[in-house]
Amino acid sequence: PQPTPLPSLTPPSPPRPLELATLRLQNMMDISIKNWDALRPEDQHLKVLTQLGGCLILGAGGETILDYKDPGICAVLNFENALNKLDAAKA
Repeated sequence: PQPTPLPSLTPPSPPRPLELATLRLQNMMDISIKNWDALRPEDQHLKVLTQLGGCLILGAGGETILDYKDPGICAVLNFENALNKLDAAKA
C-alpha cells in the first residue's frame, strides 16, 4: 500500500482576483441585496458612492488613528500596519 502523504506545511495561497471577486459577488447577493431595505443608506446619502474596503479606527477621544480607503479592486487593509498604529497611539 501507498503511504499517506503528509499534509502541506505551507499556508494556502491567497485567493486570486477572480476568486475574490466571486466571493464578494456571492456576499453581495446573499447579504446586501436580500437585506437591502435594512442595510441601505438613508435617502440623503444614496447620492454618495460607497466602497467596500475601508477601515476607520478612532481613539478614545474620537481622534482618527487610522483612516484606510480601499484604493481599488481586491485591495485589503494591512492589519499589521493597523496594529502598529494602535500600539503607537497607546504609547
